Amino acid sequence: MPWPLPSQLWPARRAAAIETAFVEAMQGEGVSLGSGVIIPHIELEGVEQTLIALMTFSRPLEVRTTDGRPADILFFVLAKPDPHGHLLLLAHLARLAQSRTLLDGIRKAATPRRS
Repeated sequence: MPWPLPSQLWPARRAAAIETAFVEAMQGEGVSLGSGVIIPHIELEGVEQTLIALMTFSRPLEVRTTDGRPADILFFVLAKPDPHGHLLLLAHLARLAQSRTLLDGIRKAATPRRS
């Protein structure tokens, strides 16, 4: 079953705000974890439940990374306003991103069900 798009979850005005915040997050510092992993993250008023999206790219993204390795794995975090919870979640994701086994498994997965 396909996941809903932001435009299906929120009114168009809200989806546009999320898109704008995502683009700004991608341009900011602190997005890259190295090893080809980036985590753009935003907190927005009105978000009631934190969502995480995992995306992989067959052609790496052209973004600045801490170690110069092209980014091919992206975790997008759309968080409800909770600075402590947001930082805790980012710390957990950063720790997971240090697992070579996990990253290799994500890169080898052909479909969302295999990852």
